[in-house]
Amino acid sequence: MQTALITGGQVIVMFLLMAVGFTMTRMKLLTPDGSTQLNKLLLNVVTPAVLLNSFNRDFEWELFGSLGICMLLCAASIGIAVAVAFLFVRGRDELRRTERFAVCFSNCGFFGIPLVAAVLGQDAVIYASCGIIAFNLGCWTFGMIMLSGKVGSLRDVLRKALLNPGVIGVVLGLALFFSPITLPGPIAGAVGHLANLNTPLAMIVVGSFMARADLVGALKSFGVWKVCFLRLIVIPALTLPICLLFKSSEAAATASFIINCCPVAAVASMFPNLLGMAEGEKYGSALVSVSTLLSAATIPLLMFAWSALA
Repeated sequence: MQTALITGGQVIVMFLLMAVGFTMTRMKLLTPDGSTQLNKLLLNVVTPAVLLNSFNRDFEWELFGSLGICMLLCAASIGIAVAVAFLFVRGRDELRRTERFAVCFSNCGFFGIPLVAAVLGQDAVIYASCGIIAFNLGCWTFGMIMLSGKVGSLRDVLRKALLNPGVIGVVLGLALFFSPITLPGPIAGAVGHLANLNTPLAMIVVGSFMARADLVGALKSFGVWKVCFLRLIVIPALTLPICLLFKSSEAAATASFIINCCPVAAVASMFPNLLGMAEGEKYGSALVSVSTLLSAATIPLLMFAWSALA
């Protein structure tokens, strides 16, 4: 019960921050270009800083084993999500490809990190990094192929999968974690301050997405409701028993489940933009916005179920 209350409180905080981005965008204080720049700051600077900050600690074998379990659970969860997406979302047109992509990937970074920190403590953010590794490897490889409908060269796929800020941040963080040293005080302080920007900036950006999305039209779409039901209810329900199998590693299992409960990833709107899919970008924004709104109810309920069963 306490876990559900803590999660609900954090969700309220995040929605208040989203309201700032929403209001600023509607008042034209935050333009689409400004939102894009904030998003680039998040992806290229803040997310790597979060990962580096979480790994800036002494190596522990027990923690290393728990991280392995968390990585396994996150990878399995994405595998389940992919199966659900292809089973329940049919069609090859641009909107159906966007729906499948949205079902597969949760907002494990922007949404997952603050939730994991609120429920398990700031030190547990290191577990969220496992979700970010699986997320980045998945969405930049088969996710991009699934969304575009095209299979690029193996070299290009591997380059995008390995040379992106999230994975680079994890590699640097792991190198620091395995080394006998930690970051010097001033550098650690600067990295920590950048990491602390993650929640407010991410929620402001999501709020900006919501302000530009056609929410009324999205709420009338059966496809939007189907994606939200699959992403917010079906996938967490299917992954719940798997996570419970590893409840002996409580932090790893809880963090993995929290990541599974998160709404549609913001990249469901950003990646179609990268591929020149105008309709996909617009539809992706609607999927992100509606799933984020609905998650205010589903996440606390799912965490209540987790608390009761774990």
